[in-house]
Amino acid sequence: MLFEDKRNNLLKQALDIKETGRLNSSFEREFFSLVESVVIDMLEGEDSFFGQFLVKIERSVRFNIAWPLATIPKMEGFKMYFNPILFLMCDKKEMEALFKHEIYHIMYGHHQRERELKNKYTTTAVNLALDISINQFIKSLPMDSFKIE
Repeated sequence: MLFEDKRNNLLKQALDIKETGRLNSSFEREFFSLVESVVIDMLEGEDSFFGQFLVKIERSVRFNIAWPLATIPKMEGFKMYFNPILFLMCDKKEMEALFKHEIYHIMYGHHQRERELKNKYTTTAVNLALDISINQFIKSLPMDSFKIE
């Protein structure tokens, strides 16, 4: 099955899961198989650094986050949460760009920076500034991503 066919099939399943509230292991397995195919393409292409980084990050599904991806620092590293509906609405290039976005946040220490600034500025202002600071380096981000231009 082609990537786009898998993506569309999984998106339909994700919409059903959101409606019924029943997440099954089969969906998670297929979803993360698709995610792994994107990571493998990155490893085998020009983005091998980002692919290597992604191999080491724990992953989980959460339908209740407002973005396609969210990465949280943990004691043993980082955990990347996926909103499958929002993530599967992206094409493959956008998925790769979203991965880069999350990795840049990690590389530039934005999780710590956010903690330092959260009592001084609004969460929205801090997150917007941190996003804009890295999005200028990333091509193919989804259209609703914040950029300088």
